[in-house]
Amino acid sequence: MKKVWLVAIIAVVVVGALVFLAQRKPVKNEIATALNARLAMTAAEISAAINYGKSRKDDLLVDFEKPWTVFLGYGSDKGSAAIFTPYHCLSLMARNSARDNSDMDTEVLCRLCAENHKDSYFEVTLYGSDDGFDRDYKAALLKDGREIPILKTFHQGYDMAREYTISSRQKLYFPADILQEKGKITLRIVKPKEAPLDFVFDLKNVP
Repeated sequence: MKKVWLVAIIAVVVVGALVFLAQRKPVKNEIATALNARLAMTAAEISAAINYGKSRKDDLLVDFEKPWTVFLGYGSDKGSAAIFTPYHCLSLMARNSARDNSDMDTEVLCRLCAENHKDSYFEVTLYGSDDGFDRDYKAALLKDGREIPILKTFHQGYDMAREYTISSRQKLYFPADILQEKGKITLRIVKPKEAPLDFVFDLKNVP
């Protein structure tokens, strides 16, 4: 009789444990699915982005970010712009995690990326002759013949650059849905009394 009760108790414990594990797995899957949706990335794309970041952790940042950067050169009529897609954001976080030896797992990296990528943005570097040269510059995004207004600008300061010039760095924020349709978009920097500076991105070729 004791053996029967013992077997019954063990069976109850085993069944309970199996039920508990079965309940936890869908929760984790639901979290992953929700994060995928927020990042607009498939599980395969998330894995590829993280692998890109970790495998190229020792690259110079300028080389690491080439897939997302339009570089027009140095000088007052030139500059560079990098578009921050969810893929770019996630791969950069994976790179930084690998460089710091913090070894964040996929879920943590996805959470951080989703929290920091509520809007789409560009990091732009421009060149001029002195501090404040870009004070009156305006930015706009052109897509399918329409102009998408900027949400906000965050100026990151000035630095000395080559050819006796000053570089200006800023982040330009736009609605996240600009990335939903694959096609060409143009980030235009409008300068008073000068020709505009256009950075053209073909989203079909930008991860």
